[in-house]
Amino acid sequence: GFAAVAALAGDKARKKIAKERKVAVGPALAELLLARGADAVTPVEFQEVAARFGVEGLELQNELRELFAAYFLGMMNVPVADTKELTELINLKDALGLDADIVGDAVYQAGCAVYAKHCNWAQKDDLADPESLERAFMDKFLWLAQRLFAVGDTDEAATYEMSRLTKVFDISDQELERRLLGVATPFYEGAIEKAVAQLGDVQHSALQKASDRVGLPSFVVNAMHADTYRTEVRAILDANNGRIDNEGASRLALLAELLNVEESVVEEQNAAVTRPLLRSLMTQTLDRVGAGADPRQEAATVLLRMAELQVPVFAADRVIADAVVIGLAPHYTDAVQQTRVRNKGGVVEALRGLLEKRRRFRRFLTSLRSTYGGDRLINSLDRAFRVSGEQAAKDTVDMYAIFVDRTTDGTAAMASKLQQAEFKELAAALGLAEDVARSMRQTDSIPMLQRALDECFVNGTFTGEQRDKNLAYAATLGVPLSVYIGMAKDKYMNELRTVAGTTNVFGMADRERLEEIRVFLDLTQEEVDPMHAEVSGRTYKKALLESFGVTGQISKEVEESLDVLRERLMLNKAVAEDMMQDAMKERLKPMIDACYYEFEEATMTKAQLDAKRGTDLGEDIYAQPGGKLGIQTGANFFTEALTLVEFFDDNGYEGVRAADPEKEPASELEAVTGIGAKDEDDNGAYSLTFPMNATGLIEEQKLEDMYKHFVVSAFSAKPGQKERMDKSLPALAGIFGLSTPKVKEIHSTIGTAVYQQYLTAALQSKMQLDQQDFAFLGSMRAELGLGEEEAAKLLDDAKKRKVRNEMDMMIMRANVSPENVARVRMAADSLGVDLVDDLELDMSVRKRIFTATAEGIVEDFNSEAGQLADLAEDYAIPEEDAEELIRSLLVDRCRAAAGNACADVRAGRIQRAIAELERLLRLARFAPEVIDISVSDEMANEITQIYKNAGPAGTGPQTEAQIAKSRAMLLKKEAIASQATKAEGVSHGSGSDLDAAAKAAELKAATFQAAADFMNTLSDDEINERFELRLELLTQLMENAALTQSQMALEAVENMMEEAVCAEEGSLNITEANTE
Repeated sequence: GFAAVAALAGDKARKKIAKERKVAVGPALAELLLARGADAVTPVEFQEVAARFGVEGLELQNELRELFAAYFLGMMNVPVADTKELTELINLKDALGLDADIVGDAVYQAGCAVYAKHCNWAQKDDLADPESLERAFMDKFLWLAQRLFAVGDTDEAATYEMSRLTKVFDISDQELERRLLGVATPFYEGAIEKAVAQLGDVQHSALQKASDRVGLPSFVVNAMHADTYRTEVRAILDANNGRIDNEGASRLALLAELLNVEESVVEEQNAAVTRPLLRSLMTQTLDRVGAGADPRQEAATVLLRMAELQVPVFAADRVIADAVVIGLAPHYTDAVQQTRVRNKGGVVEALRGLLEKRRRFRRFLTSLRSTYGGDRLINSLDRAFRVSGEQAAKDTVDMYAIFVDRTTDGTAAMASKLQQAEFKELAAALGLAEDVARSMRQTDSIPMLQRALDECFVNGTFTGEQRDKNLAYAATLGVPLSVYIGMAKDKYMNELRTVAGTTNVFGMADRERLEEIRVFLDLTQEEVDPMHAEVSGRTYKKALLESFGVTGQISKEVEESLDVLRERLMLNKAVAEDMMQDAMKERLKPMIDACYYEFEEATMTKAQLDAKRGTDLGEDIYAQPGGKLGIQTGANFFTEALTLVEFFDDNGYEGVRAADPEKEPASELEAVTGIGAKDEDDNGAYSLTFPMNATGLIEEQKLEDMYKHFVVSAFSAKPGQKERMDKSLPALAGIFGLSTPKVKEIHSTIGTAVYQQYLTAALQSKMQLDQQDFAFLGSMRAELGLGEEEAAKLLDDAKKRKVRNEMDMMIMRANVSPENVARVRMAADSLGVDLVDDLELDMSVRKRIFTATAEGIVEDFNSEAGQLADLAEDYAIPEEDAEELIRSLLVDRCRAAAGNACADVRAGRIQRAIAELERLLRLARFAPEVIDISVSDEMANEITQIYKNAGPAGTGPQTEAQIAKSRAMLLKKEAIASQATKAEGVSHGSGSDLDAAAKAAELKAATFQAAADFMNTLSDDEINERFELRLELLTQLMENAALTQSQMALEAVENMMEEAVCAEEGSLNITEANTE
């Protein structure tokens, strides 16, 4: 007992010492750090100190993390950041040998402490104030942490660690960026200041290193560089009386190299400094030029000053543009004021002053550009007054209109070329678009030109000389040719209506006068034809419609009369042909409507027609009982459809065959004209093109539906009618506006459907097509225009569909039996269909039909085990799955056979028991192992002995091997099964010498004895209750059945024995006395 107490005390002492040593290691590590310094101490030294205290592994890492966090917190006693502190932290991290995760945890620990000390109790306003002490502590810590993470971690890891700190300090990522810039920017400003002070001795790489160390992004660095350069340019200008001398230029070049600023940035910064100086210079210079100073001398002075300022071209462009606007603005402002008070003379005076000064500015800018360059210098004049706003735009337009009106005297000679040039110059100066200015000039010019044309018509001077004068006058006025042509068309139209009068029929003199006027007005025949069509077209079209008459055909005589009328109406042939097509289309509309009406009559039921048309059409008085309405259904539709074809044919519209866009042109002519060549293999599946068709007269889908119905009917029409309908198909397709690809699509769809229907019907009653079927299919294929490959595919699909339907029917009815599966397999074999590859049966279906087929094999005495392997291969069932299916099947069947045999033995049906045992043996041939069929040893011995004694009783000679194997299955004894396997094939005679009757009697006697033994175990009440029920059953059987008493008694006993299975341990036993 004392030893145990001593041991326990010693253990506690050791733990206490270890704990104290662990507590002491922290101060020891800190002492080492203070003694050696963060830049000199090494990880090995820290490990040696920790080893003396027995601290290592995770405990050591925790101590080092605490030390790093404490060191970091020690730097937070002063709110001002220092890059030396960042260096110390980096050195300490390396000295401690800390990985990124430990550093992150240590910084997070320090951040929580900083927040608790400086921020937790501070007001939000203080934390947001850049001048507050709390804000300074927070920003310093965040900057040191971010730079520490940036040195050792990946970008993703650093972002993660900083996100932890932003949550501690409750700031957003954007706010964090602003705070980091606030700390880093002063450091880099100091670095730039030192580098500029040592210009020429410091390289750009030094600045790059400094910016990277403090963590400034490139856009901030570039902005600071640009600002530094601009400050230096301003300092040089101030020190040299507004000039940049050679020394200053050299210094700027060195500074640009140090700061690594691009040339565009240099130019932009130079411009920012020199632009105010240049603006003042240009304003004063343009004032002098506008007052009359020599433009060339002023340009030379400006160029010299620009060279001194080193002003870039792009900067000069903007400054000059502004100076031009300032110089011209007084004149423009004066013109606006005069416009608003409607002082037209003042407007003209102000705008003339503006144009004069603008011309002087142009000469100055031209001299400047010839030496200095800059393509946009002159363009600044045209951009002077790009006004915006509704009122400013109105003022500009009004002053321009006043100027044009006041500077012209309204006579024919008013608008000289010089004046036109001045108008354009003023439009450019005011910023008016050319089309707007032209329109305003035309507003004054067009009435004058109109008066000149009217004068010619009054005097009747329609000569070629006068025409040329009018065209020249229009050009002088600035009137575009298109406007002149429009005026000429109006004059011609007025004259045409006057000459036409009410009859619209022109005599010879009228036609000559109109032709003279057309030539005088310089109008082409194509330009006046539409006018004649507008005036006389209604008369001609009315005559056309009347010419169709009742038959819809225009005779040759009428056609000649129409041609005479066309000439008298002065209608062009092409125009007349267009009118003819319009008249044809107008005449076609009721014919199309009638055709669709009959189509509905042929394809819809009476109820459908009543619902669609909203009326009850009543009964057809011509309908015969059991027959069709009126004449054969659809006959009227075919008549109307063929009437359409005749209508086009009778009026000379034969139609041309349209080329198939899906085929390569058969010839160059076809490629150019679009007229397709004859194709002997199309079987009428193409369309004709007519100058007009039914497109637009009725919905396109209705036209397509009518054509489909016509094609289907043509296929099944009688021989005489069929040829006529087939011949009309291309024309009817063209009349309906169907393209050749659409016609081919329709024919293909219908042909495929008809072909499929025949194949389905043919295969409905037989498994193979005979020679007669193939002959008929060949003629049908040719008639439908089906290719050999397409027809073969349809036949294969029909065969597959036939087998698929047989398979689906069997599965749907849940009748997957060996016989039904054999029937489906026979159908597939006769049709050449593979159940697996062609039907792509699901694995579950294949397993079902495999199991059903296997049932037949295992029940067949003549079958072999190899057949099952072949069957699995046929159905593409994996070997493992097939073995499992067979095993499950055999277990079910063997147990059923054994159970039946037991029941038969109990019932005394010896022959049936022997038959079930024979079945069990047949099934056992396919079992790869002994099957547990759950039979008691006693019953197994009994039925095995019966089977052994049966001998040749109708089942053939029994071998010792068969008997042993049967017993092995019944007893599930592997040893016996093994012996049976060894003895298999060895015969031991023909069985017992007793005949079957003796064996049956012996068995029945044994059964009766067993029943008597069982009865002895029952009480009198139980016996009476059981036999009262059996006697009642026996009485009913004897009263109702036409059997002898002895036969009935025997069957009743056997039934009672079978039914007792559920009562007592598998059988109801009765004595021989009870049976008798």
